[in-house]
Amino acid sequence: MPALLYYVKPNQKPGFHKWSAAQYEELQLRAIAVLASVAPLLVDKYLSCQANTLLLVFLEWCIGQDPFFDQGNFHGTSGRGNKLAQMRYSLRVLRSVVSLYDAAVNLNLCDQGAINQLLDILKYAANKSKETEDAILLEIQADILFILSALCENDLHRKELFSYEGVDILIPFIQMDPKKLYSGLGHNRLLFSTLDCLWSCVIGCYKAEDYFLEKRGIFLLLDLLALKQKNLYSVILGILVEFCNNPKTISDISIWRGEKDQTAANLLIQLWRQEELELGLKRDRYGRVVDMKRPIASSFQKQQEVIPMPSNCPSFAVMEISESIRAKLYLLLCMLGFENLPGLSAEDFVTLAIIKHYIDFKVGEVWSELYAELKEEFRPVESDEEALEVILELSEDTGRKVAALQTEVLESQYRQEIQEEHKTYAKIIATHKQKEIVNKSWENFLTRTSNYEALKKAKRLQEKAIEASRSKSKTQNGPVHSTEIKGIGTTYGNFIDDLRVYVRGGTGGMGYPRLGGEGGRGGDVWFIAREKTTLKNIRDRYPQKRFVAGAGANSSVRALKGEKGKDCEVHVPLGISVLCDDGKQIGELNAAGERFLAARGGHGGSLATNFVPCKGQRRIVRLDLKLIADVGLVGFPNAGKSSLLSKISHAKPEIASYAFTTIQPELGKIMYADYKQISVADLPGLIEGAHANKGMGHKFLKHVERTKQLLLVVDISGFQLSIKTQFRTAFETVLLLTKELELYKEELLTKPALLAINKMDLPCAKDNLNEFMKQLKNPQDFFHLLQEEMIPANTLEFKDIIPISTYSGEGIEELKACIRKSIDEEAEQENEEYRKKKLLLLQTSGEEQMNRS
Repeated sequence: MPALLYYVKPNQKPGFHKWSAAQYEELQLRAIAVLASVAPLLVDKYLSCQANTLLLVFLEWCIGQDPFFDQGNFHGTSGRGNKLAQMRYSLRVLRSVVSLYDAAVNLNLCDQGAINQLLDILKYAANKSKETEDAILLEIQADILFILSALCENDLHRKELFSYEGVDILIPFIQMDPKKLYSGLGHNRLLFSTLDCLWSCVIGCYKAEDYFLEKRGIFLLLDLLALKQKNLYSVILGILVEFCNNPKTISDISIWRGEKDQTAANLLIQLWRQEELELGLKRDRYGRVVDMKRPIASSFQKQQEVIPMPSNCPSFAVMEISESIRAKLYLLLCMLGFENLPGLSAEDFVTLAIIKHYIDFKVGEVWSELYAELKEEFRPVESDEEALEVILELSEDTGRKVAALQTEVLESQYRQEIQEEHKTYAKIIATHKQKEIVNKSWENFLTRTSNYEALKKAKRLQEKAIEASRSKSKTQNGPVHSTEIKGIGTTYGNFIDDLRVYVRGGTGGMGYPRLGGEGGRGGDVWFIAREKTTLKNIRDRYPQKRFVAGAGANSSVRALKGEKGKDCEVHVPLGISVLCDDGKQIGELNAAGERFLAARGGHGGSLATNFVPCKGQRRIVRLDLKLIADVGLVGFPNAGKSSLLSKISHAKPEIASYAFTTIQPELGKIMYADYKQISVADLPGLIEGAHANKGMGHKFLKHVERTKQLLLVVDISGFQLSIKTQFRTAFETVLLLTKELELYKEELLTKPALLAINKMDLPCAKDNLNEFMKQLKNPQDFFHLLQEEMIPANTLEFKDIIPISTYSGEGIEELKACIRKSIDEEAEQENEEYRKKKLLLLQTSGEEQMNRS
């Protein structure tokens, strides 16, 4: 033993005269190989020679950075400068002695810090494997994991030493690429050593278990189980069963999802069916129980002859449980609970009925074996025989109950499939009917849009009608009140509703340390709401988009208190929301004169700051404009919103026969005979998916938020954005607009709403209107004809529905009257609520005064 241990040391120079370095290294490696064979036979001599100490020191040298100029070895790889051969053979010695599970050897190793040192060597080998992966490195890693498993098993203190660092090393091994298992280099052995180490070094130590769970280790084990590697089933299932003693494990198993959203319960049941198939169990084509007496007995069990066993020996049915994969699957499903398991099919529920009664069936098998043994050796008395027959009959009854339950599950699944088929058939019929309606509407649409000359003539007539509707002469009788008020028909050119600016408060003034003077505070940056201001004005006036306040005055002998720096005041339009760069709203300016502090100036130098001034607040903010209007026009492109705005107000938006004529918000005002003015905002046309910002949806929808009321404008003949998109009827258009508003911001549906049905001058408009009004009266009766994603959770309640034609002028005056009535009612309601609050406040203050007196 001492002679062999003589070679367990760094081989810097040959130990014999005229021996080359390569020859000496060959001798050294053969000596360590012999040591690995004899050490388990001479444990006492091994310990007395301090072999563990020598080996650990030698291993430390193997991973060291000192130069090692060998001549190449015949037991490792990579040739010159490589110490892997020495490491490999030294670890074989340690593996051979710890495999004896001798308490003295293991204690001697642990007392010398072997666990931490082995973890360091394991990390070293793992890093080397990332560079070049070969069989030697894989063997080294597998040996270290085995040694750690032997040292840590059944010792809580050693498991705690292993915990955090060890788990971090095990996780990448478990995440190994499954293709490597067939490489032939030893990845399979490394994976088994990893799982063994996990079982021995982690399970039983809550500290290590919690860290493994925190690293999503259970997910990795289930991913490994889902690979369907038969040789891994027993180990992984055993580890999962042991982990289930930790209460956090069940939740991890429950929320795991594999490929195609597979759940853990579904995976476990699939493994059960696969195991039954390999064991040769009889099931019908639906997976139901066939043999009621022994439903889970394998073909091998049934072929076994009756062999009488001593009373202290377990029967074959009991022995089969100890290493049975089905027993572990049953335990895991017991932990998960058999009720409300997600992601299971009817076939899974049929199998689950068998799993749920696994123990009952096993008990029946044991009684069956006992009965067979008794009848083989003895003749039971009549009462005992009757009792045994009753017990066996009970087991058979359990099999019948399970079969009945399985049949019930299958029948329920069949009824559900029939109902789904009926629903699908009804949907097909409804869709066919809807397509007929759409085709009819499309034919009408083609009829009126196919003739180019007729369209040009209609366009000219429309322009003449719009021009004729505007007043050109002024009456001379009585006082004249012009309705041509400047700005009443506002059309924004190069409209901007979002501006990003940099603001910085002024720096404070310097203090005066000698006399204790305090510097002036830096100026502030203020945003002030003002009418007749636009974001375009701000951008044109300040192209750099930087607003910096003045610095505070320095303290001096003449003025110990420095003056405050000059404030920077920026005038912004009404309806501005001030947002941080991350999108969080920090301010809002809705009324003229309202102010918002955008950046605060820094404090001047004083005793508290060692007379050094502070810098002002600096940040980037976004000015987000939302138009403030009484009424907002909402509709799909080409519904006639711009034409309607030109009819009811003095605004002159661009009007054309193609979609997206309006590409920026337009604002107009309705003038009434009593000089009442109502502002109307024409918003660019929405498209399906606007709530998800499709087609600049958010940029347009945000303006709806500040309007008091909504006026939906729809084309009675329907809408189709392009040939590639689906044609929508007027009823579908209303539902889709409602859905877009609801998905963008549900509060928008609480606003008062009117509905204008445009283009009533077209052929078949009256027939379409009658059908449309029926659908609006009871919309729920027609929902089954529509796609589910088109149906809003809540429908808009329209105060008035007005058929109009912007071409002929039909219904325009009625619409203006309805808008006026709705706005006046809303204002009256607000006034009434204000009066009630005021009255309640006066009553409360009066009661308080009486109480005081």
